Amino acid sequence: MNNLNIVKSASCFLCGSINNKRIRQVQCGEKISYYFKCENCGLIFIYPKFSSEDVKKLYSVSLSDKPHMKRVFISDVINSVPRVSLIKYLGFNFQNKNCLDVGCATGGLLYLIQNKGAECYGIEPFKPFSTFTSKKIKGKSRIYNGFFEDFESNVKFDLITMFGVFQYFEEPELVLEKIKQMLNKNKKNCLIIGGVPNPINFENKKTPSKTYRSFLYNKSSLLKLLGKNGFEIKAIYYSKSDVNPDELLNKFNILSVLLKNTYSYFFNLNNIWNEEFKIVEDQNKEDIEYITIICTVK
Repeated sequence: MNNLNIVKSASCFLCGSINNKRIRQVQCGEKISYYFKCENCGLIFIYPKFSSEDVKKLYSVSLSDKPHMKRVFISDVINSVPRVSLIKYLGFNFQNKNCLDVGCATGGLLYLIQNKGAECYGIEPFKPFSTFTSKKIKGKSRIYNGFFEDFESNVKFDLITMFGVFQYFEEPELVLEKIKQMLNKNKKNCLIIGGVPNPINFENKKTPSKTYRSFLYNKSSLLKLLGKNGFEIKAIYYSKSDVNPDELLNKFNILSVLLKNTYSYFFNLNNIWNEEFKIVEDQNKEDIEYITIICTVK
């Protein structure tokens, strides 16, 4: 293949087009591949794909330092507050609802909604994170250390959230089919896919990508994927970047509270987060960093 800018053999899994343009290099561990953009639907994907073994090696990093873990948890809670506010704004009642957070990290979101009456479960591939989260969440064996694709449960969930996760799934249609089987069979079930990066920003960066993502979705490609797989869209939000915890810690002088492990202070900050979680109409702007989609099973 002499010209890697236009590749005719790499077909887009979403629309089937073979007219795809090379954008930039991507690294997964020690291996190198390339991102391509489908000229038909706009989906950005990797070709050739990395093996699942290569991807799983990315999650073998040790993050067991206790002060570091507490700091990660603080950041996790801070960035989860506007997400909880958004879910409440949508009219979701957490009381006695089974909620699963995929890629729960140190459990910031689960910690917040647990205090609002939810029955919480989480999936996290980083062992230090999942171990830390299991100590924060009530109930036995509710935090699964591993990948969503390998997760099994007899529990039916009312809410499944995945912030900053969906773009990493190598087989998104299989993931969506599994989610449909896991959600309660009623119109009040809810899937929230958030933290999906704006591909406009990604395309404008010319340097090799050090952050591996299986796919990058614009609004049309993500809606096409969800609709094709039996989901009804309820709302779409675009947002700025996640809150910078260091700035807020300095601004509100709450570091002393946090160091005493008194996290309930966050529950009184919803008016602050509403300013950070700005909703805009147009994704085709470089200052918009993430798309969040709320949907239910049709």
